[in-house]
Amino acid sequence: MSAPADETAGDLPVRDVDLNLAGIEGLQESSAAQNVKARQAVSRVSHEELEDRFLRLHDENILLKQHARKQEDKIKRMATKLIRLVNDKKRAEQVGGGPKRLGQDVELEEMIEQLQEKE
Repeated sequence: MSAPADETAGDLPVRDVDLNLAGIEGLQESSAAQNVKARQAVSRVSHEELEDRFLRLHDENILLKQHARKQEDKIKRMATKLIRLVNDKKRAEQVGGGPKRLGQDVELEEMIEQLQEKE
């Protein structure tokens, strides 16, 4: 059984589509049409409802930013802890001692962080 030299030989031909100026203008027109439809939808909603939606989204955005900052801080703390652990492990291996004390240090640091977070 002879295999084709090119594994894509059996594939169907595909026409290349170039984005010329007419294609870009078509995209802009559809975007403009969508913009008009969105404006019409907004004009049907009352001012109070729009304000409520805006404030709800604004509050949600603030909460998400706060959560992201907390996550970034946690990542920084964990990275620092990891670097410290790696350095302690290297130091312990150079001295010849085992990682016995190392585990206790980590537990103490975690307990201290938990207490600090509760305050």
